[in-house]
Amino acid sequence: MTSLNLKGFARLAAAITSILLLCICTDVLAQGTPLRYEATALPDGHVKLSVVNQSNSPVTALAVVGVRSLLGSNQVDRSVRFFDSLLDPFGPAELATGQSYTFVLFGPNPPLDKLRTRTATLEAALFADGSAWGDPKWIETLKQRREVARVSAQAALSVLIQAKTDGASPAQVLQRLNASQSAQLRELHTTAERQMVELTLSETKQLIEHSAQRQLNGAPDSSTLLTRAPAELTDDAVDRLTFRLQKFADAGNGSGSE
Repeated sequence: MTSLNLKGFARLAAAITSILLLCICTDVLAQGTPLRYEATALPDGHVKLSVVNQSNSPVTALAVVGVRSLLGSNQVDRSVRFFDSLLDPFGPAELATGQSYTFVLFGPNPPLDKLRTRTATLEAALFADGSAWGDPKWIETLKQRREVARVSAQAALSVLIQAKTDGASPAQVLQRLNASQSAQLRELHTTAERQMVELTLSETKQLIEHSAQRQLNGAPDSSTLLTRAPAELTDDAVDRLTFRLQKFADAGNGSGSE
């Protein structure tokens, strides 16, 4: 076979692989727990994974892992996605019986003719009745994300309450929150845990900034806004953190344990 034919054969093989990838669709009934999930490789390069709750208890958290590999390379890309109705009380609600949630992983790059495989798997789930299903490692990851978020929210609330007692300006509050965030991150080692601290503190700081901007519209810059604003402008952030902590308390601290 000539060099030209070899190249043509390689292109044909890549094209066939791409077509096969478009047809990948797995429908799985998770053993031991009535969760059904379907993973589909889409023509635009994404992988869609839909999970349906077929249990009698609402699903409150899910962990999904996607993996794709490249032709002619040992490179393997890994994508992790979470759903958690407790961590985002203003986002998607828990999944009641018969309800579904869809994850979308990866994207159009690299192109399909460069890919060897694309897969996505449901790794773990937590339920409102305290039960759990899946890989013990991922069950623990879901629980640990909740615990870190709870501790971080409690730490942020303590900072805000003390700052208000001290009469600190929102600018000073932000400095204290940044210091608290740095201290927490130094104690954590996993990406999932560090992301929860950053998410909790980022939301808290944004609420303070937005409150100051509403109150002092027309100030020359955000620095001036936060220096002039009264400490009471942290109230929105206090209310949000209090609400989050109440959600944890209602769910038994969100442990999802048996």
